[in-house]
Amino acid sequence: MTSKNISRSDSNARFTYGQRRAFGGYVVSALMGGILGVFMALKLATDKGFDNALSVGQLWLILASAAGAVLGLYFVRNLFGRAGAIGFLWASLGGLALIFVGGIAGGTIALPGFGTMFGVLLLVSTIVEAPLTVLVIWGAVMIIHLQFRDYVKERNSVLNWNKNRR
Repeated sequence: MTSKNISRSDSNARFTYGQRRAFGGYVVSALMGGILGVFMALKLATDKGFDNALSVGQLWLILASAAGAVLGLYFVRNLFGRAGAIGFLWASLGGLALIFVGGIAGGTIALPGFGTMFGVLLLVSTIVEAPLTVLVIWGAVMIIHLQFRDYVKERNSVLNWNKNRR
């Protein structure tokens, strides 16, 4: 049985190849959110660095950022995995939407109420202050796009969708 076989006849295969790749996209999204959460926690730290250990608030911000990125990807997942140059454009749009929706979700998790507004504001100010974070985001978005590409191919073949709807 090859790794790309989508048959569920093997009792050890719980998820198909495309589903495992999509799950990998969610893992990459969580890692991206966690890395951005570290940058945001550093930005909020009074001495511009971590002391010997993370405070509870800093750790909560990092975990909320990772969870927000996963929730953001869940809401914009249909923008990823399309074929060709148009798929790349859709993935780029999906990356922007992922940052916005993930910032809202992560901010709400971190601090319900005010965090909904300040999550996106803190994320944007962190990106403006440290422009290299855009490379982390863009790299993660492209990896997510490639991971979801296999999932979309598999879904389209199983559902026998029209080839124009990639």
